[in-house]
Amino acid sequence: MAKKRVVVLSGAVVIVSVLVSVSWFLGDTGHKDVITPYSVFLTHAISNNQSTEKDVSGDNIHESYVLADGRLTVSQNAEVLWQTPAEWWVDSFELADATRDGKIDIALSVWKSGSFGPSKPFWVTEDDNSVKNHFFVFGFKEQEIQPVWQSSNLAQPNCSFTFADINNDSLEELLVIEGEYTADFSCSGNHLAVWSWREWGFYNDWRSNSGEYGGKTVNQYIDEIKKTYAEGN
Repeated sequence: MAKKRVVVLSGAVVIVSVLVSVSWFLGDTGHKDVITPYSVFLTHAISNNQSTEKDVSGDNIHESYVLADGRLTVSQNAEVLWQTPAEWWVDSFELADATRDGKIDIALSVWKSGSFGPSKPFWVTEDDNSVKNHFFVFGFKEQEIQPVWQSSNLAQPNCSFTFADINNDSLEELLVIEGEYTADFSCSGNHLAVWSWREWGFYNDWRSNSGEYGGKTVNQYIDEIKKTYAEGN
């Protein structure tokens, strides 16, 4: 199975993704940030190591997914199939049906320089090259790992995320602890939020009042989110 390179996102897909990102992911905070080199970011980055095995490709053979030192490596039978680029720092990943099409996706919380990839919308004349958090979704297509959906800079970084069916509709929602950007790139969580995939993007279904969620994972709040979400819907 030939899955050795990241497939470059086409310009058309980038534009569609960015249009959808206005509803959630557009990271224009209304002011110019001091651009921090990626090398400086790396001095603050914390590695959240993860590993799991799952047959995501559908070939009845489990792949190995290992996140270490900010890079996700996918391998099968000791052969490296795909690895995130060195210029990305992956905080965490989840294997879930993020796009609700019945197929398992690879969802990533990524820190990188620049709001866009090699292509950007025609109306954007200058990219924001500061290091910001992004949310990427990849999946298998014709036995290759390819991008499904990629956000521009997030206005609020994801401190923690997971997927769970919180309203018993047999579809998984995206649960997030949203935070604020800080000088040392620590993620100071202050909101719980629920997002769901609709056609071509994630839309906000619910957000909590401001609170203190620093140093926590969203998995610790699933029961609270279910209860509060049910009461509000």
